[in-house]
Amino acid sequence: VAESAGAGRWRGGTGIVREYEMLEDCMVTVRGSNHRHAAWGLGRVGGRDARAILRQALGREVDPEARGEIEAALAAAGL
Repeated sequence: VAESAGAGRWRGGTGIVREYEMLEDCMVTVRGSNHRHAAWGLGRVGGRDARAILRQALGREVDPEARGEIEAALAAAGL
């Protein structure tokens, strides 16, 4: 990912993009780090947090974490 290493003399590592094409219905698990808290650098100036985006066949993008939070709230409300 361009310009993802941060600024400064000792820049961090660059981010990556992984794309998978699912040819049949399936369940996918994404594991990683720094999804809730961004990595920090010297002076506590950090990069941005990690993200996992689901791009559906019709071009819509969905944030799976937000979807899970919405589903949990609806279930708690009995909906």
